[in-house]
Amino acid sequence: EESIRKLYFDTCLYTKDALELLFKMVGTDRCMFGTENPGSGSALHPGTGRYMDDTKPIIESIEWLTDNDKKMIFSENAKKVYNLNL
Repeated sequence: EESIRKLYFDTCLYTKDALELLFKMVGTDRCMFGTENPGSGSALHPGTGRYMDDTKPIIESIEWLTDNDKKMIFSENAKKVYNLNL
């Protein structure tokens, strides 16, 4: 557990279950928003009609994530890692 907290992870996962597992296992403070385009995520999801790499709505639909969790995932963690003072 301690070693995994030394890493950061992207959100290039295409299901709610996979994203929830990632956030539960490593914490939202170790995750950064990411997509894979072009790539395998460029395909349309047959159930939603959205591109597979359109993960923002999936992350936003996770009920137990706080507004602060989402802010960390979508911007604050990247600012910290890349030392961006925006």
